[in-house]
Amino acid sequence: MSRILLLCAGLFMSGLTFSQYSLTVSEYATDIVPGQTTYRMYVDMINPADFLSSVYGNEGDPMSFSTSDGFYNDPLGSTVASGINPAFIAFFPTIGADSWITIGIDSQNTGDEVQISTVQDAEQPYVPAFDSGSAIDGQDILVNTQTGGAWYVLNNTPNGLPDENMQVLVMQFTTTGTFSGDMNFQIFENGDGSTDIRKTISFDGIGTFLPEGDDGGGTDPVFGCTDASACNYDASATDDDGSCAELDECGVCGGDGIVEGACDCDGTLPDVGYDCAGNCLNDADADGVCDDFEIAGCTDASACNYDASATDDDGSCAELDECGLCGGDGIAEGACDCDGNVLDECGVCGGDG
Repeated sequence: MSRILLLCAGLFMSGLTFSQYSLTVSEYATDIVPGQTTYRMYVDMINPADFLSSVYGNEGDPMSFSTSDGFYNDPLGSTVASGINPAFIAFFPTIGADSWITIGIDSQNTGDEVQISTVQDAEQPYVPAFDSGSAIDGQDILVNTQTGGAWYVLNNTPNGLPDENMQVLVMQFTTTGTFSGDMNFQIFENGDGSTDIRKTISFDGIGTFLPEGDDGGGTDPVFGCTDASACNYDASATDDDGSCAELDECGVCGGDGIVEGACDCDGTLPDVGYDCAGNCLNDADADGVCDDFEIAGCTDASACNYDASATDDDGSCAELDECGLCGGDGIAEGACDCDGNVLDECGVCGGDG
């Protein structure tokens, strides 16, 4: 029988504060999916106004999450908590065990809450690992490229603020196996974006885990693109370095678009004499045949000198004369036949008289 477990830690931690930022992984439920356990992961805050901006990974601060037996993704679930409709859980209980990532919410955003945003390296995606039926459904996650990846919300939205237990929910996952990983968090102390704090925390199983090298304060500036609408947005960046870029018309981040003279992103060139739409560059008589390819000649198919290759009639069309010559003058004046003979005195054409 499926049974939901109360978060025991939440019962005695309510109203308390933490002495330093930390990570707590606790059991949330068992047997929603028979034989599997559902866990939730929280960032523990120090101040009630502290704001969790993002969970991220990159080349300098790798993020990883691995399980010994994979993790469960429900076919009706979502990769992010804001895609979970709580009304469906009563009819499809296993949605409640779906694995997802989040900041502060465990279902569709309401009121001033916002949807969870994600960014990822196309060469090292992590979001599909939370998508049922994807190529990496339930597989281990590693984010360690220069581009990196993150899930985040913008400052001053309710999602990033701690709950009554001084915690911010960042992940739910369901598995039959063991689990471990390394997570990186961006925190704005008391919601002040200038007091950017970065924490890297390793975890193994359930419990509360402390940051590596925790000094309780901020870190050095991280330069990168801070515009969330840019294609190279870096959720871990604290100072904008002017590198923000947009997708060009070919879908390349910061690209130059279609090369001058080409017709498409593959570099296809137009045929000689035509533009990319197939229109003539020069067509003085507007007959649809480019000036460069026009051929003068007789275009009358009934003429004896008809030229099937001609595109423009040059007035040279001719007819067969009475002697069978194309454009000929026929029987010469005074002659009686095409050979130039004349009538003799006996009236015979070409006769001897």
